[in-house]
Amino acid sequence: MSTRLAILLALCCCSFASTLHAAPSVCFLTATQLHHDRFERVIACETDGPTSASCGAAEDRERVGWTSLRRNCPNPDGQCLAALADHAQYWPHRSMICRAAGSASDPACVAAVEHDDDLYYDVMGACGYLSRP
Repeated sequence: MSTRLAILLALCCCSFASTLHAAPSVCFLTATQLHHDRFERVIACETDGPTSASCGAAEDRERVGWTSLRRNCPNPDGQCLAALADHAQYWPHRSMICRAAGSASDPACVAAVEHDDDLYYDVMGACGYLSRP
């Protein structure tokens, strides 16, 4: 398992464990589900390849998760809105780059995934989506 996957798994587990202590907000639950969907997409696309049906299905679930996040979570400030916009603009490019490369280990795909990861964590940090309300 790559270091990135191990970190994503740990974050998912920590996020889930923190929900056991008190009733979380709808936004927190939505962000936690998105985090899980993202983790599943990373696994499917790295394991089965970026052109596989499982990768495409996982990308579809993650796309639905982003829609739910925008619907269920407030945008607290301009920094959050800017981070969301940057990620939304780049997200389809990551998919296209990796599909064109044909392999998750191709350097172009690896770079695209790393940039997408940076933008994802910018959103989570700027918007505070995985913070307890």
